[in-house]
Amino acid sequence: MIRQKLILLALALVLIVGGLHLLAIDLHLYWTVKYFDSLLHFLSGGAVGFAGIWFALTNKNTLTPKEILAYALWSIVIVGILWEIFELMGNITSFSDGMYYITDTTSDLVMDILGSLMAVIYTRQFIIKNNG
Repeated sequence: MIRQKLILLALALVLIVGGLHLLAIDLHLYWTVKYFDSLLHFLSGGAVGFAGIWFALTNKNTLTPKEILAYALWSIVIVGILWEIFELMGNITSFSDGMYYITDTTSDLVMDILGSLMAVIYTRQFIIKNNG
C-alpha cells in the first residue's frame, strides 16, 4: 500500500511541475515571479524523494527512518546535480554568470533537498499513522 501511495504522489507532483512549467514558459513566470523557479525545484525534489523511497521499497518490505532519509536524499542529490549539468550543457546557465551562477545553483540544490525532506517527513508520518 505504501509503495502505491508513494508512486502516485511522485507522479502527481511531476504532473503539477509539468503544468506549472508550461504555464511559466507561456507567461514568462521564471523571469517575472521571484522564486518561481525555487517552487518548482521544491516540488521536483518532493517527486524525486517519493520516487527514491518507492524504488528502495522494490526489494524491501520496510525501511528504517535512516534508510528512508538516505534513499530520498541520495536520489535528489544525484538528480539535482544531473539537472544542473543539463542546464550547463543546454546553455540555460553558464559559469560565466559568475556569482549569479553560484547562488542560483546553490539555491536550486537547497530547494531540491528541502522538497525531498518533505517527502521523507510525509512518508514517515504515513508509516506511523498506518502502522502505529
